[in-house]
Amino acid sequence: MGYEWINHSLPPSSVASRDFRMAIGGARCTRPHSACLFNIPAMRFGALSANAILALNGGAKAGGFAHDTGEGSISRHHRVQGGDLI
Repeated sequence: MGYEWINHSLPPSSVASRDFRMAIGGARCTRPHSACLFNIPAMRFGALSANAILALNGGAKAGGFAHDTGEGSISRHHRVQGGDLI
């Protein structure tokens, strides 16, 4: 079958590490990268306001994860907060 399923846990649980990052690139990689498993997915800029873009990118910077700009490319609003952009 090959199906996988993840459910949330009802009782509180502790997390050993709050660093939800993974290494990208193997032993032969000349430019390895540490990427966060949580990122902001692509959304069309035309569907979001300037304030929404500012808030999303500010959150990406604060959380240390990437903000995918989507098909509308990078607007001036994406660059204000300084979050990582894809």
